[in-house]
Amino acid sequence: MISLSENIGTSFIERVHAFFSAEGELGRVKNFEYRAEQQDMACAVAAALEAVILRPYYPVSNLYRMVDDATGLQADFMPAIHGVRSFEGLRARAVKHSPHGCTVLVAALEDIIASKRAAGRDRDLAVLPVLERTLQALASTGTPPAPKKRSPPRRRGS
Repeated sequence: MISLSENIGTSFIERVHAFFSAEGELGRVKNFEYRAEQQDMACAVAAALEAVILRPYYPVSNLYRMVDDATGLQADFMPAIHGVRSFEGLRARAVKHSPHGCTVLVAALEDIIASKRAAGRDRDLAVLPVLERTLQALASTGTPPAPKKRSPPRRRGS
């Protein structure tokens, strides 16, 4: 793992800000979509949690993970997601949750299922039956409202 922080403090928040900038570490990742709101959110989360940012699957993956060991909270930042055509569409279908007064967007279960199916890894395929039964159960109770249907994603390289 690559840790971007040795000590928590103001310098850490400055490093998070630089990391999430258009010129930062994420800015060099293919298909990274810089958004000032994402940068601000990452800094706020890092400040609140006194977290560290790691690259747990470097160099195989472009995933960055913010971790707070004290609470066990992990937040993953991904420049691309299998089975998702655009972050705008993903955001439009996301469900808002406000734990402790902090509003976060959580990908719609349908998008999570599509992503796991498109990734096609054994560990992703193994959880599909549970996720699909959960989606059916939520749809039958009417909570939360089922996301809009969309055409299946194209597989990479096809």
